[in-house]
Amino acid sequence: MIKLIKYPIKWFLALPLSMHVKRLGKNAKLTYPIRVERGSFISIGDNSEIYSNAFLQAVQEVPTDRPSLQIGNNVRIWSNVQISAAQEMIIGNNVVLSANSFVTDTTHPYEDITHAPRYNHLKKLGKVVIGDDTWIGRNAIVSGCSLGKHCVVGANTFVTKDIPDYCVVVGNPCRIVKRYNFSSQQWEKTDKDGNFV
Repeated sequence: MIKLIKYPIKWFLALPLSMHVKRLGKNAKLTYPIRVERGSFISIGDNSEIYSNAFLQAVQEVPTDRPSLQIGNNVRIWSNVQISAAQEMIIGNNVVLSANSFVTDTTHPYEDITHAPRYNHLKKLGKVVIGDDTWIGRNAIVSGCSLGKHCVVGANTFVTKDIPDYCVVVGNPCRIVKRYNFSSQQWEKTDKDGNFV
């Protein structure tokens, strides 16, 4: 009896998002409400989980823009996460985006004082790639840069520069504090640029 109820409900809940995204992978788990803008540019991988109040946005300022947001397999996107892609954004496999984190490849310019910043055209930043197995902590922001694989981004960290593989990053502005040393097979302290100390 429980099985007969469980699976139709799961299918019914997945149906609205599957109709509004380019691809919804097998066994994706969704907790509503979830907000999606321009889902035809958004792909979600197999076994990924997206929790309540997440906001997935493909930004298309003009009709010729072709943004792309690709979310890999086994990704966990916790509550209140916002992901905003105006160019190509790739989130790898086994990535965790903790609650209230924000990933973007644009910013709002403010230089033109004849218009409020919200009415200035968006400034596109660099391509964003989040490598496989990376963990992004609560309230962290990743803006116009890429993270390597198996990185850990501390809570409240503001990442605006590319980070290589196997690094621990904290702070605002962000700095690398640890990196995995394959020679010693341990996580070791580094200077802010990732050089072992």
